[in-house]
Amino acid sequence: MTGLALGDVSYLCVAVAGLAVIAKLFASVFIVIKCLSGLYLLYIAYSFGTSRAGLAKVQSTRERSRFRAFASGYAITLSNPKTIVFYLALLPSVLDLGRVDAAEWAALSILTVLILFAVLTPYAVLANRARAMMARPAALVRLNRLAAGIIATAGGVILGEAARQVFRRV
Repeated sequence: MTGLALGDVSYLCVAVAGLAVIAKLFASVFIVIKCLSGLYLLYIAYSFGTSRAGLAKVQSTRERSRFRAFASGYAITLSNPKTIVFYLALLPSVLDLGRVDAAEWAALSILTVLILFAVLTPYAVLANRARAMMARPAALVRLNRLAAGIIATAGGVILGEAARQVFRRV
């Protein structure tokens, strides 16, 4: 979980630093980014919703060192485009990126880690208990459809926010 959280904080830092500069120069580009992000999330939701989860053998992983587990979590987060899309779509909506100072940046990073640990801890506990259930294809299909609904909702909210910004400019 520490690796996952650090990966999110890395993206948060990249998004805040890069978007603060870009926000001043290309305000209308963010509307396009939001639209593309929302559409991408809808595509992922469609993929999850139509997936025919085949029989997956969920096996216990070998014992790993803490460093390997940390590095694996960090690499997973950095290789996940949904994470940066989330920050690219969310930050300009809730922050004036041109006015984020070092203290706010540190507070955002700490808050991100605390929220991720609060959210991921129950998942880690449940994942440990869910191995038997995940071997059943019907359970995987239901889980994919639930995930599709949640992701589609996020995509719709992002597209709605972009539409609201477009209509404010018109």
